[in-house]
Amino acid sequence: MKYFDHDVEAYKDDKIVLLRRECGGAAIDAYWTLLELIYREETEIKPTDNPVGFASVCFFLQVSEDDLKTYIEGMVKYGLLIQTDDGGLTSPRAVENIEGYKSRCHTNKANGGKGGRPRKAPVQTERKTDQKPTENPAETEDEPSEKQEEPSRGEKEKEKEKEKEKEKEKIYPQTPTAPPQDDFDEINDDGFACFGRDVLAVFNEETGSALPVLDGKTWCGLRRIFDAGRTLDDIRAVTRDKRDEWQPDQKMRRFIRPSTLYGEKFEEYLAVASQSAREEAEYDDYA
Repeated sequence: MKYFDHDVEAYKDDKIVLLRRECGGAAIDAYWTLLELIYREETEIKPTDNPVGFASVCFFLQVSEDDLKTYIEGMVKYGLLIQTDDGGLTSPRAVENIEGYKSRCHTNKANGGKGGRPRKAPVQTERKTDQKPTENPAETEDEPSEKQEEPSRGEKEKEKEKEKEKEKEKIYPQTPTAPPQDDFDEINDDGFACFGRDVLAVFNEETGSALPVLDGKTWCGLRRIFDAGRTLDDIRAVTRDKRDEWQPDQKMRRFIRPSTLYGEKFEEYLAVASQSAREEAEYDDYA
């Protein structure tokens, strides 16, 4: 298929909102790219069978393969995509839409083999003659029937709109409403969601940034930090230490970002920050 219907309200879909909240806006871009591939191929896609194609998607989106795998896990988790037993990816909406498209193509091809749509029969009209009608003309079965009125242009447009609405309901079925903002933390009873928001606030405060959300890779790193029992004080210590160390260096300042600070080397950064804090405290005591 060269194109597929896209609802202008799709960004409000509950599943899209949850994926954006967990993995950031880059995951939404990745979702629409994978969905376009499914429609283009008209079948499920298998990244594991085509590593070159998978790498090209990563290059196009400017994300790493680990990030893309994290995004796909979120899509599968919230039901945007379905992962088959053999590792393929597909979408229930896309499958239904593609099957309908193939069915229409088959019907059009069959009609074309029969010569296309049948032509309308010409309307026969009576020829005017100079003969005067008789006083009591006899009724015959050959008299023309009343001409059936064709629907107006406005009625045709209304019918088309109704058909579009029916197709839209098939492709975009109604989904349950998302939990309110105030109740979202209740489904994270371990407090991880609240911890993530506090980490974002600390990062913006210490670096003078204004990041609106954390990406999926950062959330994965924070999950390890949270499970290890680290606190916001540890987060603040690492952020300050690396900010003071990397800010003067033009090449290193670009690494002052959540995905780097709170990634796999966090414990190493925390050990260095703690050592620096102890040395500074000893110097203050000596002074």
